[in-house]
Amino acid sequence: MNIKVLLKPALMVAGLGIFGLLIGFLGGFIGSRLLEGDAGGWGGLVGAVAGMVFGYPIGVAIGMVLVKTVIKYPGSLLLGIPAALLGAVLVMLLAEPLNLNVTPGLILGSLFILVPLAGTIGYHLRR
Repeated sequence: MNIKVLLKPALMVAGLGIFGLLIGFLGGFIGSRLLEGDAGGWGGLVGAVAGMVFGYPIGVAIGMVLVKTVIKYPGSLLLGIPAALLGAVLVMLLAEPLNLNVTPGLILGSLFILVPLAGTIGYHLRR
């Protein structure tokens, strides 16, 4: 098996994750500033976490658009972006109803891994 077949998608997952973190940190910063001083002093923390959780999948989607337009890597944005957003929604929706008794770190960790992985899989489906 050719190493490039595995290396390109693995680098795409890593790159999308890093770009998602950058946009997520920016979203966390903006969220913390917007809610600063609300909710009995906890508004900044709530805004930071919410901004990160919402900003990360958006950053992954923007990263896919950059991969398609700047790097000209062939793939399907129409399948990749919804797959990434669906991965984020599934992690958040299934975490509480299943009552898995997991820590928030595991939920956020699975979010940070599943979103770029699902986006990369969707991006490569019709290639």
